[in-house]
Amino acid sequence: MIGFIFIIIGLPLWWNTTKVYRASLPYKDIEKLAELKLDYLVNIKILIPKEESLLNLKSFDNSLRDQLNSLIAEFAVNPKFEINTRFLSEAENSLLKEKSQRNAALKDLDFALQKLWYGEKSSNGNYIFIFLPSGIFEQMKTTHIGKFLHTIIPYKKEIASELKNIVTVIKNVYINVETISRAFNTASQRNLKTNNMENIRAQKSVSGYQISFTLLNSDPDSVIPWWNIEEAVQKYLNPFLAKVPHLNTSIDSQVLHYSTVQLNPTRDGQAFYLDYKDLPHLINPIEAKLGSYVSLNSNLNFIVYVPSQDQTPLYVRNKDGDVAESNAFLSPQWGGFVIYNINRTNLENNHVELEMRSVMSTFISQLKLLLGGQPIDQPEQSILGEYSSTEITEWEELSLWRTKTMEFLSTSTITLTSLARLLEQISNMVIGDQIQKQIQQALLSIEKSKDALEQGRVTTAYLEAKTALTSSENAFFDPSILALLYFPDDQKYAIYIPLFLPISIPIILSLFEGIKWLKGSKDKSKTDEREKKPIEEKKND
Repeated sequence: MIGFIFIIIGLPLWWNTTKVYRASLPYKDIEKLAELKLDYLVNIKILIPKEESLLNLKSFDNSLRDQLNSLIAEFAVNPKFEINTRFLSEAENSLLKEKSQRNAALKDLDFALQKLWYGEKSSNGNYIFIFLPSGIFEQMKTTHIGKFLHTIIPYKKEIASELKNIVTVIKNVYINVETISRAFNTASQRNLKTNNMENIRAQKSVSGYQISFTLLNSDPDSVIPWWNIEEAVQKYLNPFLAKVPHLNTSIDSQVLHYSTVQLNPTRDGQAFYLDYKDLPHLINPIEAKLGSYVSLNSNLNFIVYVPSQDQTPLYVRNKDGDVAESNAFLSPQWGGFVIYNINRTNLENNHVELEMRSVMSTFISQLKLLLGGQPIDQPEQSILGEYSSTEITEWEELSLWRTKTMEFLSTSTITLTSLARLLEQISNMVIGDQIQKQIQQALLSIEKSKDALEQGRVTTAYLEAKTALTSSENAFFDPSILALLYFPDDQKYAIYIPLFLPISIPIILSLFEGIKWLKGSKDKSKTDEREKKPIEEKKND
Protein backbone atom coordinates (compact mmCIF):
# COMPACT_ATOMS: atom_id res chain seq x y z
CA MET A 1 0.00 0.00 0.00
CA ILE A 2 2.83 2.35 0.90
CA GLY A 3 4.48 1.77 -2.50
CA PHE A 4 1.31 2.69 -4.39
CA ILE A 5 0.88 5.85 -2.32
CA PHE A 6 4.50 6.78 -3.05
CA ILE A 7 4.04 6.29 -6.81
CA ILE A 8 0.65 7.99 -7.08
CA ILE A 9 1.20 10.88 -4.66
CA GLY A 10 4.83 10.99 -3.59
CA LEU A 11 6.61 11.00 -6.96
CA PRO A 12 4.43 13.74 -8.58
CA LEU A 13 4.68 15.82 -5.42
CA TRP A 14 8.49 15.45 -5.29
CA TRP A 15 8.84 16.21 -9.02
CA ASN A 16 6.78 19.40 -8.89
CA THR A 17 8.39 20.71 -5.72
CA THR A 18 11.97 20.12 -6.87
CA LYS A 19 11.80 21.03 -10.57
CA VAL A 20 13.76 24.06 -11.77
CA TYR A 21 11.68 27.11 -12.73
CA ARG A 22 12.37 28.24 -16.29
CA ALA A 23 10.54 31.27 -17.63
CA SER A 24 9.83 31.10 -21.37
CA LEU A 25 12.28 33.00 -23.58
CA PRO A 26 11.93 34.24 -27.20
CA TYR A 27 14.60 31.89 -28.61
CA LYS A 28 13.51 32.44 -32.21
CA ASP A 29 13.89 36.23 -31.94
CA ILE A 30 17.33 35.78 -30.39
CA GLU A 31 18.44 33.44 -33.19
CA LYS A 32 17.57 36.12 -35.76
CA LEU A 33 20.11 38.48 -34.16
CA ALA A 34 22.98 36.44 -35.61
CA GLU A 35 21.98 37.74 -39.06
CA LEU A 36 21.38 41.32 -37.91
CA LYS A 37 22.10 43.94 -40.57
CA LEU A 38 21.90 47.66 -39.93
CA ASP A 39 21.21 50.61 -42.24
CA TYR A 40 21.74 54.18 -41.05
CA LEU A 41 20.26 57.18 -42.77
CA VAL A 42 22.53 60.07 -43.79
CA ASN A 43 20.76 63.29 -44.74
CA ILE A 44 22.73 65.49 -47.14
CA LYS A 45 21.64 68.92 -48.33
CA ILE A 46 23.30 70.78 -51.21
CA LEU A 47 22.65 74.54 -51.46
CA ILE A 48 23.66 76.20 -54.73
CA PRO A 49 23.36 79.78 -56.04
CA LYS A 50 20.30 80.76 -58.03
CA GLU A 51 22.40 81.63 -61.08
CA GLU A 52 22.81 77.93 -61.68
CA SER A 53 20.26 76.40 -64.03
CA LEU A 54 17.68 73.86 -62.91
CA LEU A 55 19.23 71.39 -65.33
CA ASN A 56 22.60 71.70 -63.58
CA LEU A 57 20.85 71.21 -60.24
CA LYS A 58 19.26 67.91 -61.29
CA SER A 59 22.41 66.67 -63.01
CA PHE A 60 24.54 67.43 -59.94
CA ASP A 61 22.02 65.70 -57.67
CA ASN A 62 22.06 62.52 -59.77
CA SER A 63 25.85 62.43 -60.10
CA LEU A 64 26.35 62.89 -56.35
CA ARG A 65 23.83 60.16 -55.60
CA ASP A 66 25.63 57.71 -57.89
CA GLN A 67 29.04 58.41 -56.38
CA LEU A 68 27.80 58.12 -52.80
CA ASN A 69 26.01 54.86 -53.52
CA SER A 70 29.31 53.48 -54.79
CA LEU A 71 30.58 53.73 -51.20
CA ILE A 72 28.03 51.14 -50.09
CA ALA A 73 29.50 47.64 -49.95
CA GLU A 74 28.28 44.28 -48.73
CA PHE A 75 28.81 45.14 -45.07
CA ALA A 76 26.60 44.20 -42.14
CA VAL A 77 26.33 47.96 -41.63
CA ASN A 78 25.68 50.34 -44.52
CA PRO A 79 24.66 53.98 -45.00
CA LYS A 80 21.57 55.06 -46.89
CA PHE A 81 22.10 58.50 -48.40
CA GLU A 82 19.17 60.86 -48.79
CA ILE A 83 20.14 63.87 -50.90
CA ASN A 84 18.20 67.11 -51.17
CA THR A 85 19.54 69.77 -53.57
CA ARG A 86 18.00 73.26 -53.66
CA PHE A 87 18.76 76.91 -54.41
CA LEU A 88 19.90 79.34 -51.71
CA SER A 89 17.05 81.18 -50.03
CA GLU A 90 16.78 84.97 -49.75
CA ALA A 91 17.69 84.87 -46.05
CA GLU A 92 20.78 82.79 -46.79
CA ASN A 93 21.85 85.09 -49.64
CA SER A 94 21.43 88.18 -47.43
CA LEU A 95 23.50 86.64 -44.64
CA LEU A 96 26.30 85.68 -47.03
CA LYS A 97 26.42 89.18 -48.58
CA GLU A 98 26.43 90.85 -45.15
CA LYS A 99 29.30 88.71 -43.83
CA SER A 100 31.26 89.13 -47.08
CA GLN A 101 30.93 92.93 -47.03
CA ARG A 102 32.17 92.97 -43.43
CA ASN A 103 35.02 90.66 -44.42
CA ALA A 104 34.04 88.41 -41.55
CA ALA A 105 36.13 85.40 -40.61
CA LEU A 106 34.94 82.01 -41.84
CA LYS A 107 34.53 80.94 -38.22
CA ASP A 108 31.99 83.76 -37.72
CA LEU A 109 30.19 82.76 -40.94
CA ASP A 110 30.09 79.20 -39.69
CA PHE A 111 28.35 80.25 -36.46
CA ALA A 112 26.03 82.67 -38.27
CA LEU A 113 24.77 79.96 -40.64
CA GLN A 114 24.21 77.59 -37.73
CA LYS A 115 22.15 80.22 -35.90
CA LEU A 116 20.15 81.04 -39.05
CA TRP A 117 19.20 77.42 -39.68
CA TYR A 118 18.78 76.01 -36.19
CA GLY A 119 18.96 78.81 -33.64
CA GLU A 120 20.27 77.31 -30.40
CA LYS A 121 19.30 73.75 -31.36
CA SER A 122 21.46 71.01 -32.86
CA SER A 123 21.70 70.28 -36.57
CA ASN A 124 19.40 67.23 -36.47
CA GLY A 125 21.98 65.17 -38.33
CA ASN A 126 21.72 67.14 -41.61
CA TYR A 127 25.04 67.52 -43.43
CA ILE A 128 24.89 70.74 -45.48
CA PHE A 129 27.20 71.77 -48.36
CA ILE A 130 26.73 75.38 -49.34
CA PHE A 131 28.14 76.83 -52.59
CA LEU A 132 28.94 80.53 -52.29
CA PRO A 133 27.50 82.80 -55.01
CA SER A 134 29.71 84.84 -57.31
CA GLY A 135 31.31 87.86 -55.61
CA ILE A 136 30.92 86.46 -52.08
CA PHE A 137 34.14 85.86 -50.06
CA GLU A 138 36.20 86.10 -53.25
CA GLN A 139 39.41 85.70 -51.23
CA MET A 140 38.28 82.20 -50.22
CA LYS A 141 39.90 79.55 -52.42
CA THR A 142 39.53 76.34 -50.40
CA THR A 143 36.57 74.39 -49.05
CA HIS A 144 36.00 75.14 -45.35
CA ILE A 145 34.84 72.38 -42.96
CA GLY A 146 33.43 74.09 -39.89
CA LYS A 147 32.60 73.13 -36.33
CA PHE A 148 29.04 72.21 -37.22
CA LEU A 149 27.59 69.91 -39.87
CA HIS A 150 28.00 72.26 -42.80
CA THR A 151 30.78 72.83 -45.30
CA ILE A 152 31.32 76.10 -47.16
CA ILE A 153 32.52 75.82 -50.75
CA PRO A 154 33.93 78.87 -52.59
CA TYR A 155 32.37 80.08 -55.84
CA LYS A 156 32.93 77.78 -58.81
CA LYS A 157 31.92 78.37 -62.38
CA GLU A 158 31.16 74.67 -62.68
CA ILE A 159 29.73 73.17 -59.50
CA ALA A 160 30.25 69.70 -60.95
CA SER A 161 33.99 70.20 -60.47
CA GLU A 162 33.46 70.04 -56.70
CA LEU A 163 31.66 66.69 -56.85
CA LYS A 164 34.75 64.65 -55.98
CA ASN A 165 35.66 67.02 -53.15
CA ILE A 166 32.20 66.69 -51.56
CA VAL A 167 32.36 62.89 -51.70
CA THR A 168 35.83 62.98 -50.11
CA VAL A 169 34.63 65.17 -47.23
CA ILE A 170 31.65 62.90 -46.60
CA LYS A 171 33.78 59.75 -46.76
CA ASN A 172 36.84 60.90 -44.77
CA VAL A 173 35.39 63.41 -42.31
CA TYR A 174 31.66 63.06 -41.79
CA ILE A 175 30.84 59.41 -42.54
CA ASN A 176 33.70 56.94 -42.50
CA VAL A 177 31.87 53.84 -43.72
CA GLU A 178 34.75 51.47 -43.03
CA THR A 179 35.29 52.75 -39.48
CA ILE A 180 31.62 52.37 -38.58
CA SER A 181 31.45 48.90 -40.10
CA ARG A 182 34.67 47.92 -38.32
CA ALA A 183 33.19 49.01 -34.97
CA PHE A 184 30.28 46.60 -35.47
CA ASN A 185 32.40 43.74 -36.82
CA THR A 186 35.11 44.02 -34.16
CA ALA A 187 32.63 43.97 -31.28
CA SER A 188 30.77 41.00 -32.77
CA GLN A 189 33.96 39.27 -33.99
CA ARG A 190 32.61 39.22 -37.57
CA ASN A 191 35.23 39.46 -40.31
CA LEU A 192 37.83 40.19 -37.65
CA LYS A 193 41.02 41.54 -39.20
CA THR A 194 44.49 41.96 -37.75
CA ASN A 195 44.46 44.37 -34.83
CA ASN A 196 45.91 47.80 -35.51
CA MET A 197 46.09 50.96 -33.43
CA GLU A 198 42.61 52.09 -34.45
CA ASN A 199 41.09 48.74 -33.43
CA ILE A 200 42.66 48.53 -29.98
CA ARG A 201 42.91 52.20 -28.96
CA ALA A 202 39.46 52.52 -27.35
CA GLN A 203 37.74 50.15 -24.95
CA LYS A 204 34.85 48.45 -26.70
CA SER A 205 31.23 48.63 -25.59
CA VAL A 206 31.89 50.78 -22.53
CA SER A 207 29.12 53.17 -21.49
CA GLY A 208 30.90 54.86 -18.57
CA TYR A 209 34.39 55.93 -17.50
CA GLN A 210 36.23 56.74 -14.30
CA ILE A 211 38.70 59.49 -15.29
CA SER A 212 41.70 59.72 -12.96
CA PHE A 213 44.23 62.58 -13.04
CA THR A 214 47.57 62.01 -11.30
CA LEU A 215 50.50 64.37 -10.76
CA LEU A 216 53.75 62.42 -10.31
CA ASN A 217 56.65 64.34 -8.81
CA SER A 218 59.96 62.48 -8.82
CA ASP A 219 62.02 65.05 -6.88
CA PRO A 220 60.10 66.91 -4.14
CA ASP A 221 63.38 68.03 -2.52
CA SER A 222 64.09 70.40 -5.39
CA VAL A 223 60.59 71.38 -6.48
CA ILE A 224 57.00 71.06 -5.25
CA PRO A 225 54.66 71.31 -8.27
CA TRP A 226 51.12 72.45 -7.65
CA TRP A 227 48.13 72.23 -9.96
CA ASN A 228 44.63 73.64 -9.73
CA ILE A 229 43.06 70.50 -11.17
CA GLU A 230 39.56 71.39 -9.97
CA GLU A 231 39.56 74.68 -11.87
CA ALA A 232 41.11 73.00 -14.94
CA VAL A 233 38.41 70.32 -14.97
CA GLN A 234 35.66 72.93 -14.71
CA LYS A 235 37.21 75.21 -17.34
CA TYR A 236 38.36 72.69 -19.95
CA LEU A 237 37.08 69.17 -19.33
CA ASN A 238 33.49 69.84 -18.24
CA PRO A 239 32.58 71.80 -21.43
CA PHE A 240 33.92 68.87 -23.43
CA LEU A 241 31.97 66.31 -21.37
CA ALA A 242 28.85 68.48 -21.68
CA LYS A 243 28.92 67.70 -25.42
CA VAL A 244 28.82 63.96 -24.66
CA PRO A 245 26.30 63.90 -21.79
CA HIS A 246 25.15 60.34 -22.48
CA LEU A 247 28.49 58.91 -21.32
CA ASN A 248 28.57 58.19 -17.58
CA THR A 249 31.73 59.81 -16.25
CA SER A 250 33.21 60.45 -12.81
CA ILE A 251 36.50 62.21 -12.02
CA ASP A 252 39.14 61.90 -9.30
CA SER A 253 42.67 63.23 -8.85
CA GLN A 254 45.76 62.70 -6.71
CA VAL A 255 49.35 63.88 -6.23
CA LEU A 256 52.18 61.39 -5.68
CA HIS A 257 55.74 62.31 -4.68
CA TYR A 258 58.96 60.29 -5.03
CA SER A 259 57.60 58.54 -8.14
CA THR A 260 60.41 58.17 -10.61
CA VAL A 261 60.31 56.63 -14.06
CA GLN A 262 61.96 53.20 -13.90
CA LEU A 263 63.97 53.74 -17.08
CA ASN A 264 67.26 55.35 -17.91
CA PRO A 265 66.56 57.94 -20.62
CA THR A 266 69.05 58.55 -23.38
CA ARG A 267 71.16 61.67 -22.96
CA ASP A 268 71.88 63.85 -25.98
CA GLY A 269 73.72 67.04 -25.11
CA GLN A 270 71.91 68.82 -22.29
CA ALA A 271 68.60 67.01 -22.81
CA PHE A 272 67.27 63.53 -22.03
CA TYR A 273 65.05 61.45 -24.29
CA LEU A 274 62.67 58.52 -23.94
CA ASP A 275 62.62 56.44 -27.11
CA TYR A 276 59.35 55.25 -28.62
CA LYS A 277 60.14 51.57 -27.95
CA ASP A 278 60.64 52.29 -24.23
CA LEU A 279 57.33 54.09 -23.68
CA PRO A 280 55.17 50.98 -23.02
CA HIS A 281 57.52 49.99 -20.17
CA LEU A 282 56.62 53.16 -18.26
CA ILE A 283 53.09 52.03 -17.51
CA ASN A 284 53.57 48.96 -15.27
CA PRO A 285 55.84 50.50 -12.58
CA ILE A 286 53.70 53.64 -12.44
CA GLU A 287 50.39 51.78 -12.41
CA ALA A 288 51.38 49.96 -9.22
CA LYS A 289 51.63 53.34 -7.46
CA LEU A 290 48.38 54.80 -8.75
CA GLY A 291 46.17 52.81 -6.42
CA SER A 292 42.61 52.00 -7.38
CA TYR A 293 39.40 53.98 -7.24
CA VAL A 294 36.28 51.94 -6.57
CA SER A 295 34.02 52.36 -9.57
CA LEU A 296 31.78 50.26 -11.78
CA ASN A 297 33.06 52.15 -14.82
CA SER A 298 36.22 51.50 -16.80
CA ASN A 299 39.21 53.51 -15.66
CA LEU A 300 41.19 55.98 -17.79
CA ASN A 301 44.40 57.38 -16.30
CA PHE A 302 45.96 60.70 -17.24
CA ILE A 303 49.42 61.29 -15.82
CA VAL A 304 51.48 64.49 -15.51
CA TYR A 305 55.08 63.51 -14.75
CA VAL A 306 57.60 66.04 -13.42
CA PRO A 307 61.09 64.54 -13.90
CA SER A 308 63.91 64.96 -11.40
CA GLN A 309 66.43 67.77 -11.71
CA ASP A 310 69.17 65.47 -12.96
CA GLN A 311 66.91 64.28 -15.82
CA THR A 312 65.51 67.65 -16.88
CA PRO A 313 64.62 68.49 -19.61
CA LEU A 314 63.10 65.13 -20.54
CA TYR A 315 61.48 64.64 -23.95
CA VAL A 316 59.50 61.89 -25.72
CA ARG A 317 60.48 60.67 -29.16
CA ASN A 318 57.81 59.44 -31.55
CA LYS A 319 57.91 56.46 -33.90
CA ASP A 320 59.98 58.41 -36.46
CA GLY A 321 62.57 59.37 -33.85
CA ASP A 322 61.46 63.01 -33.72
CA VAL A 323 60.62 64.82 -30.50
CA ALA A 324 56.86 64.72 -29.87
CA GLU A 325 55.40 68.23 -30.13
CA SER A 326 53.13 67.72 -27.10
CA ASN A 327 55.83 65.81 -25.16
CA ALA A 328 53.19 63.19 -24.45
CA PHE A 329 52.06 59.74 -25.52
CA LEU A 330 48.90 57.66 -25.40
CA SER A 331 48.55 54.10 -24.10
CA PRO A 332 45.63 52.25 -25.77
CA GLN A 333 42.69 51.53 -23.44
CA TRP A 334 44.71 52.83 -20.46
CA GLY A 335 45.15 56.59 -20.73
CA GLY A 336 47.59 59.38 -21.50
CA PHE A 337 50.99 60.50 -20.23
CA VAL A 338 52.43 64.05 -20.29
CA ILE A 339 55.99 64.97 -19.28
CA TYR A 340 56.13 68.45 -17.75
CA ASN A 341 59.62 69.98 -17.53
CA ILE A 342 60.23 72.67 -14.92
CA ASN A 343 63.15 75.08 -15.22
CA ARG A 344 64.54 75.18 -11.69
CA THR A 345 67.16 77.90 -12.26
CA ASN A 346 64.84 80.90 -11.86
CA LEU A 347 62.78 79.63 -8.93
CA GLU A 348 62.39 81.96 -5.95
CA ASN A 349 61.13 79.04 -3.91
CA ASN A 350 60.56 75.41 -4.72
CA HIS A 351 56.79 75.76 -5.24
CA VAL A 352 55.64 75.93 -8.89
CA GLU A 353 52.13 76.09 -10.33
CA LEU A 354 51.62 74.11 -13.52
CA GLU A 355 50.18 75.78 -16.62
CA MET A 356 47.06 73.66 -17.12
CA ARG A 357 45.79 74.87 -20.48
CA SER A 358 48.38 72.99 -22.53
CA VAL A 359 48.14 69.95 -20.24
CA MET A 360 44.35 69.71 -20.48
CA SER A 361 44.45 70.37 -24.22
CA THR A 362 46.70 67.32 -24.64
CA PHE A 363 44.59 65.21 -22.30
CA ILE A 364 41.33 66.05 -24.09
CA SER A 365 42.88 65.24 -27.47
CA GLN A 366 43.89 61.87 -26.04
CA LEU A 367 40.47 61.39 -24.43
CA LYS A 368 38.75 61.84 -27.80
CA LEU A 369 40.73 58.92 -29.18
CA LEU A 370 40.24 56.77 -26.07
CA LEU A 371 36.47 57.27 -26.28
CA GLY A 372 36.46 55.91 -29.82
CA GLY A 373 37.01 59.00 -31.94
CA GLN A 374 39.12 58.72 -35.06
CA PRO A 375 42.00 60.97 -36.14
CA ILE A 376 40.98 63.03 -39.16
CA ASP A 377 43.16 63.28 -42.23
CA GLN A 378 42.47 66.66 -43.78
CA PRO A 379 41.09 66.10 -47.29
CA GLU A 380 42.86 67.64 -50.26
CA GLN A 381 41.47 71.00 -51.38
CA SER A 382 39.79 71.41 -47.96
CA ILE A 383 40.73 72.88 -44.60
CA LEU A 384 39.35 72.11 -41.16
CA GLY A 385 37.99 75.13 -39.35
CA GLU A 386 39.90 76.64 -36.45
CA TYR A 387 38.55 75.52 -33.12
CA SER A 388 40.07 74.74 -29.75
CA SER A 389 41.51 71.27 -29.19
CA THR A 390 39.54 71.17 -25.93
CA GLU A 391 36.31 71.30 -27.94
CA ILE A 392 34.49 68.57 -29.83
CA THR A 393 32.89 69.43 -33.15
CA GLU A 394 29.32 68.49 -33.89
CA TRP A 395 30.39 66.05 -36.60
CA GLU A 396 32.90 64.41 -34.21
CA GLU A 397 30.12 64.04 -31.65
CA LEU A 398 27.72 62.51 -34.16
CA SER A 399 30.41 60.16 -35.45
CA LEU A 400 31.17 59.04 -31.88
CA TRP A 401 27.49 58.27 -31.14
CA ARG A 402 27.16 56.36 -34.39
CA THR A 403 30.27 54.26 -33.68
CA LYS A 404 29.24 53.57 -30.08
CA THR A 405 25.78 52.56 -31.24
CA MET A 406 27.27 49.93 -33.54
CA GLU A 407 29.49 48.62 -30.73
CA PHE A 408 26.61 48.42 -28.24
CA LEU A 409 24.23 46.72 -30.67
CA SER A 410 26.87 44.22 -31.73
CA THR A 411 27.87 43.35 -28.16
CA SER A 412 24.29 43.03 -26.94
CA THR A 413 23.39 40.66 -29.79
CA ILE A 414 26.41 38.46 -29.02
CA THR A 415 25.56 38.49 -25.31
CA LEU A 416 21.95 37.47 -25.90
CA THR A 417 22.93 34.75 -28.38
CA SER A 418 25.51 33.30 -25.98
CA LEU A 419 23.03 33.37 -23.10
CA ALA A 420 20.35 31.61 -25.15
CA ARG A 421 22.77 28.85 -26.16
CA LEU A 422 23.89 28.39 -22.56
CA LEU A 423 20.34 28.11 -21.26
CA GLU A 424 19.40 25.64 -24.00
CA GLN A 425 22.39 23.42 -23.31
CA ILE A 426 21.87 23.32 -19.54
CA SER A 427 18.23 22.32 -19.22
CA ASN A 428 18.08 22.49 -15.42
CA MET A 429 19.48 26.00 -15.00
CA VAL A 430 17.11 28.47 -13.37
CA ILE A 431 15.53 31.14 -15.60
CA GLY A 432 13.81 33.70 -13.40
CA ASP A 433 11.19 36.22 -14.42
CA GLN A 434 13.72 39.05 -14.02
CA ILE A 435 15.95 37.42 -16.64
CA GLN A 436 13.00 37.09 -18.98
CA LYS A 437 12.19 40.79 -18.54
CA GLN A 438 15.80 41.86 -19.14
CA ILE A 439 16.03 39.80 -22.34
CA GLN A 440 12.71 41.14 -23.62
CA GLN A 441 13.83 44.70 -22.84
CA ALA A 442 17.14 44.14 -24.68
CA LEU A 443 15.36 42.78 -27.76
CA LEU A 444 12.91 45.70 -27.75
CA SER A 445 15.73 48.25 -27.39
CA ILE A 446 17.70 46.65 -30.24
CA GLU A 447 14.68 46.95 -32.51
CA LYS A 448 14.07 50.57 -31.46
CA SER A 449 17.72 51.46 -32.02
CA LYS A 450 17.65 49.82 -35.45
CA ASP A 451 14.54 51.84 -36.40
CA ALA A 452 16.11 55.09 -35.13
CA LEU A 453 19.23 54.50 -37.24
CA GLU A 454 17.10 53.97 -40.32
CA GLN A 455 15.38 57.30 -39.60
CA GLY A 456 18.63 59.18 -39.00
CA ARG A 457 18.00 59.78 -35.28
CA VAL A 458 21.51 58.97 -34.07
CA THR A 459 21.19 60.12 -30.43
CA THR A 460 18.00 58.11 -29.91
CA ALA A 461 19.65 55.09 -31.53
CA TYR A 462 22.60 55.40 -29.15
CA LEU A 463 20.41 55.63 -26.03
CA GLU A 464 18.36 52.58 -27.06
CA ALA A 465 21.54 50.64 -27.89
CA LYS A 466 22.94 51.57 -24.48
CA THR A 467 19.76 50.23 -22.84
CA ALA A 468 20.07 47.02 -24.88
CA LEU A 469 23.68 46.57 -23.76
CA THR A 470 22.83 47.15 -20.09
CA SER A 471 19.80 44.82 -20.15
CA SER A 472 21.61 42.00 -21.98
CA GLU A 473 24.57 42.12 -19.60
CA ASN A 474 22.27 42.24 -16.55
CA ALA A 475 20.55 39.11 -17.84
CA PHE A 476 23.82 37.32 -18.60
CA PHE A 477 25.40 38.08 -15.22
CA ASP A 478 22.25 37.66 -13.13
CA PRO A 479 23.24 35.89 -9.86
CA SER A 480 20.21 33.59 -9.99
CA ILE A 481 21.56 31.87 -13.11
CA LEU A 482 24.27 30.28 -11.00
CA ALA A 483 22.02 29.50 -8.03
CA LEU A 484 22.39 26.19 -6.17
CA LEU A 485 19.31 24.79 -7.90
CA TYR A 486 21.60 23.84 -10.76
CA PHE A 487 23.66 20.68 -10.29
CA PRO A 488 25.65 18.54 -12.71
CA ASP A 489 24.42 14.95 -13.04
CA ASP A 490 27.15 13.47 -10.83
CA GLN A 491 26.17 15.85 -8.02
CA LYS A 492 22.54 14.87 -8.40
CA TYR A 493 23.40 11.20 -7.97
CA ALA A 494 25.60 12.01 -4.97
CA ILE A 495 22.68 13.81 -3.30
CA TYR A 496 19.72 11.61 -4.21
CA ILE A 497 21.23 8.09 -3.83
CA PRO A 498 21.87 8.41 -0.05
CA LEU A 499 18.33 9.77 0.30
CA PHE A 500 16.37 7.34 -1.83
CA LEU A 501 18.36 4.11 -1.35
CA PRO A 502 17.40 3.53 2.32
CA ILE A 503 13.70 4.24 1.75
CA SER A 504 13.52 2.43 -1.58
CA ILE A 505 13.94 -1.05 -0.03
CA PRO A 506 10.75 -1.00 2.09
CA ILE A 507 8.90 0.72 -0.74
CA ILE A 508 9.95 -1.97 -3.23
CA LEU A 509 8.99 -4.72 -0.73
CA SER A 510 5.68 -3.00 -0.21
CA LEU A 511 5.14 -2.92 -3.97
CA PHE A 512 5.84 -6.65 -4.21
CA GLU A 513 3.40 -7.33 -1.37
CA GLY A 514 0.83 -5.15 -3.06
CA ILE A 515 1.29 -6.95 -6.38
CA LYS A 516 0.95 -10.31 -4.60
CA TRP A 517 -2.17 -9.09 -2.86
CA LEU A 518 -3.66 -7.97 -6.17
CA LYS A 519 -2.83 -11.30 -7.79
CA GLY A 520 -4.27 -13.17 -4.78
CA SER A 521 -7.49 -11.21 -4.89
CA LYS A 522 -7.86 -11.91 -8.60
CA ASP A 523 -7.25 -15.69 -8.08
CA LYS A 524 -9.76 -15.77 -5.25
CA SER A 525 -12.42 -14.06 -7.37
CA LYS A 526 -11.85 -16.57 -10.16
CA THR A 527 -12.18 -19.50 -7.68
CA ASP A 528 -15.38 -18.08 -6.28
CA GLU A 529 -16.81 -17.78 -9.80
CA ARG A 530 -15.95 -21.41 -10.54
CA GLU A 531 -17.61 -22.57 -7.29
CA LYS A 532 -20.75 -20.59 -8.07
CA LYS A 533 -21.26 -22.15 -11.49
CA PRO A 534 -21.90 -25.83 -10.21
CA ILE A 535 -24.30 -24.51 -7.59
CA GLU A 536 -26.27 -22.62 -10.20
CA GLU A 537 -26.34 -25.73 -12.47
CA LYS A 538 -27.74 -27.88 -9.64
CA LYS A 539 -30.47 -25.33 -8.98
CA ASN A 540 -31.46 -25.38 -12.63
CA ASP A 541 -31.70 -29.17 -12.57
